[in-house]
Amino acid sequence: MSGYASDNGMYMPMEIPKLSEETLKSWANLSYKDIVKEISKLFIEDEIPAEKICELIDAGFETFKDPSSPIVTKTLAEDVKLLEMFHGKTLAFKDLSMCCTAQFINYFLDQSNSSATLLIATSGDTGSSALHAMSSIERVDIIVLLPKDRISQVQERQMTSVVSDNCHVIRADGTSDDTDVPLRKAFLDGELVKKHKLGTLNSVNWSRMMVQIAHHVYAYFEGKRTNPETDTVVFIPTGGLGNATAGCIAREMGLPIQMVCAVTNDALHRAVYNCDYSVTELTVSLASAMNLQVIYNFERILYLLSDMDTSLVKKIQEDYQERNKSTIPETLVNKLKEFMRVTKVTDEDIIETIKRCADENGGYVICPHTASALSAAYSLEALKDHNAVIYAAASPAKFSDALERAGVQWTGRNLAEELAAKEVRYTDWEASDDWLQKLLELLDTIHARRSAHSK
Repeated sequence: MSGYASDNGMYMPMEIPKLSEETLKSWANLSYKDIVKEISKLFIEDEIPAEKICELIDAGFETFKDPSSPIVTKTLAEDVKLLEMFHGKTLAFKDLSMCCTAQFINYFLDQSNSSATLLIATSGDTGSSALHAMSSIERVDIIVLLPKDRISQVQERQMTSVVSDNCHVIRADGTSDDTDVPLRKAFLDGELVKKHKLGTLNSVNWSRMMVQIAHHVYAYFEGKRTNPETDTVVFIPTGGLGNATAGCIAREMGLPIQMVCAVTNDALHRAVYNCDYSVTELTVSLASAMNLQVIYNFERILYLLSDMDTSLVKKIQEDYQERNKSTIPETLVNKLKEFMRVTKVTDEDIIETIKRCADENGGYVICPHTASALSAAYSLEALKDHNAVIYAAASPAKFSDALERAGVQWTGRNLAEELAAKEVRYTDWEASDDWLQKLLELLDTIHARRSAHSK
């Protein structure tokens, strides 16, 4: 249920299963959904029977446009593969892991005949994906904190238009980094977690991370279909490093991929190239889901790079959390640079890449997050020497302002018009409010409602 442990650390498996060459060969022609099943069975083992795991995953993907093919592959100019990962309910890649995690959570709650309250801080797409995945699950209440006026109107409307008694949407007057603070404090209170059965659906949730490993396995095979003799490089738009961390775990399992992380804030760039793990002023970009300085999943990457040295990771993280600054040992950074590069992109890069992609690919339109990843590929000239696979994180339909600035025309769904006709429900929290206190009051209200209902 929870990504954060009571000691302020994050959950990770004690052991990482390995993928042999024979296993990889046997998976080469599997569908994306079947790869999710195989990865999940490796980690879940007997906690859920294998047949039931497959049943739950099938049920999760029923919400997709084509349940048999949740990811659609496009081939762009210069044989660049682009994975459209946004064909779920909320038109964002988060739906791929969220739909499975929702099924797993519901399974365990059914088994224990219990309920849970899930806390989510969102930088754009996680909140809407979580709300839509959980709105019909009666055993769950879900609280989503979104950064008011700091995401696209479509992203916000996707959340505020989920009108259900178990869904509680808060527009908080602060950044997405700010909204993380009261949630992390709540998870440090063991009694609070126990009383309300608190969990989360941010990418700190291990189940989300586990499913995202399949993204990289599938991307590896898609790249190899371009040229079997050439290395595959995946280009990932990232903020909280969920997808990047899943890629690091895939590498640890034995998947021979290289990664390039496109960022709009420089926290990861400074960490990788200067050993400087710190928080500085936030850059607000067109790629709203990437507007983060707190790269919370980096803790998991450090754990892998240090050969699971929990004492070292604890020291680094305590410095980071106490002072917003820590120094990473150069030995760890050098390990990371063996397979990961980081490229910082600007709004100008994003706009130019949206234009270039449309010009070179018959008017094909991409979102700002996808454009950041494609911009990194263009700038590194990686297209000539590798099988380049771009992660297309969200539908362009969610970002009309960016498309207008780029001067490209979107002819697909008018999502803004669809959402404008819907009823909305939300609560506003001001910057001057005590957000932790307000969260505690909301949790008590939910607890009282559930207690009354159970009598």
